[in-house]
Amino acid sequence: MSEQDSSIAGSGGEASSPVGSASSDSPSVDARPGRTPRMEPQVHMQRKKRRRRSSAARRRRAKIKRRIYIAVALLASVAFALVVLALVRLQKVSAELKVARSESQQAVDALEAKDLRSARDHLGRAADSFIRGRNALDSAFELKIAKMFPVAGPNLRAVSAMASAGASTADAGKNILDAARRLQGPKGELVFPLADGRVDLKAVEEIQPAVRSAHIRVEAAAAQVAGSPAGSLAGSVAGAREEMLEKLVEARDALAKLDGYLTVLPPFLGGDGPRRYLVAIGNNAEMNAEGMILSYGIIEANSGAISWSRSGPITEIKLSAPAQVPLSQEFVDRWSWANPTFAWQRANVSPEFSIVGEILTSMYKERTGQQLDGAIFIDGVALGYLLRATGPIAFQDPPVTLDERSFADFAMNGAYKSFASQEVRKEFLGVAAQRAITAAFQISGERARVLGSAFDQAARERRLMIYSRHAGEQASLAGMPIGGQLKKPTGGFFSYTLQNFSGSKLDYYMKQSIDYRSRVAPDGSSSVNVKMTLQNQATADLPEYILGGDEKLESRKPGDYFGYLTLYAPEGSFVTGGESKDSLLSVLPDAGHAAFSVAVLVRPGETRTVELEYRVPTPPASDDASGAAKNRFELLYVPQPRIRPDSIRAEVSFDSGTVAEPSGFAALGGRTLLFDGNPQEAVEWSASWRR
Repeated sequence: MSEQDSSIAGSGGEASSPVGSASSDSPSVDARPGRTPRMEPQVHMQRKKRRRRSSAARRRRAKIKRRIYIAVALLASVAFALVVLALVRLQKVSAELKVARSESQQAVDALEAKDLRSARDHLGRAADSFIRGRNALDSAFELKIAKMFPVAGPNLRAVSAMASAGASTADAGKNILDAARRLQGPKGELVFPLADGRVDLKAVEEIQPAVRSAHIRVEAAAAQVAGSPAGSLAGSVAGAREEMLEKLVEARDALAKLDGYLTVLPPFLGGDGPRRYLVAIGNNAEMNAEGMILSYGIIEANSGAISWSRSGPITEIKLSAPAQVPLSQEFVDRWSWANPTFAWQRANVSPEFSIVGEILTSMYKERTGQQLDGAIFIDGVALGYLLRATGPIAFQDPPVTLDERSFADFAMNGAYKSFASQEVRKEFLGVAAQRAITAAFQISGERARVLGSAFDQAARERRLMIYSRHAGEQASLAGMPIGGQLKKPTGGFFSYTLQNFSGSKLDYYMKQSIDYRSRVAPDGSSSVNVKMTLQNQATADLPEYILGGDEKLESRKPGDYFGYLTLYAPEGSFVTGGESKDSLLSVLPDAGHAAFSVAVLVRPGETRTVELEYRVPTPPASDDASGAAKNRFELLYVPQPRIRPDSIRAEVSFDSGTVAEPSGFAALGGRTLLFDGNPQEAVEWSASWRR
């Protein structure tokens, strides 16, 4: 074989030329000149293999894609099915919650109609519907999956919290009505536990545990809704959450007050043995912190039975020496100059009734040697409220019939024009008080409910206050409006007392208006400007007993109003300016508040304005659910319980941020809020802003 043939023949075996020994990855070609290069069989095979591998890879990728498509389609089908199931489930939940809301409202309507039986039935059905709605939300697999998603999750959790809270609240209400069967008449109607001067203490004791339990449950329900998601909610869910939280807070506060009353009432009315109380009757025509105490009475209580044992003018039990009373140094420093433990007429110079009550019982013991169980303060306006329940009271001398609307005007003004004798004038309010209170405790049936409403209004307006010498009872009373404690909020606070040192009945003719302006800094502290305008509307033709004063004294003519005005602010506040700054008589604190006092003299027909500026320290701040800085401005205004309410204009402006959630205020635009009114009881305003 020639060398050329050997070379060609050897191409499938071991190459003998340099070309034949090249790498298998390089194409083997005929290197002889004049010949066309061609592919060797080995290279062709390698290319076919690569094509087969590429084709297999494409088939594998296509198979994977098909599987992904199938999986996605299956997931989409499952998701669609879950959505359908979730929507169906949510429709059922929505239907249950609508039923629950309707039943709850019908229960409220039944309670307002005093139909306990219907209210109990409606609350039972409401609780059942709430429970079914909650269970449907919490047990459904499709909704558990939906809760994992950003938008659906917060809405479902908020609805679940509302359903759970609603179930607990409705059940708690039903339990109260179950315990109140003793107060239910033969037709299911509400029968109040007062008849013929006796309160059914057994009925009170039976219902109290259920009320306390309900208070605890509703408090927890309110916390549950408050802790549920507040952001990313649909409009209807957000609105329902806000409405429910507001109602739960109202119910919580109402139950707390009712629990307190039911706890105190049995022992206070002699459930554990006979009790005796001083009744201090305040005259709003001559003011201290409340109406000046010019008459008194003694009531006795035993096993729920209440009786009036005696009454008279306060001068009847005049002291010969000050009573020994364990008073705080703050009170002594502030008020000792007024002799509040010696002169009955100055016993209530402080607005804090826990202090005043202790002074009153100590003074009575000093004068009589008898230890009372407590003291009750009621003013002439509140006595008129009682006639709402008792009906009018007729008097023979003078021949006058008084009802709720006319009692205060006549007893604290008209009577001074009708009687020639000063002693008779002094006696009239005390006699009228005895008649009104005695009549009040003799009523029964529907009128007893009206009486309860009158007592509640009087307590909220600080016209009816109670003090007990028994520590446990006093601790409960201190947390209720009827305890007469001057609240000490963490936010803003404003109150005042205008006390009459004229020896007159001119407070009937005094008109007060307040202009309160607060500018809130970014740190929550505020600068306050208060202008208080006092107008003396007395005329010279009024009886001497009303005008007071002395013609011989140039500084105190008849009709001149000489008063001691004290403005109350949050603890730590300090005066910074104002036209009346240099006239301040005292800046000593009182009842845990900053207090700034000035003397005022307002002659008949004249107007006097007192202006002070002061700085309020920064209150505690809080964070909202998102963690963003959120400040809350709060202002509590406690009016003095005068014959007619004062007018107040409160304007609050914020230096920076965005104002939101105003409560009680009207927005003037931007960062300014306004209240303008004549409230007779404490009012709270609030707003939030974000920096």
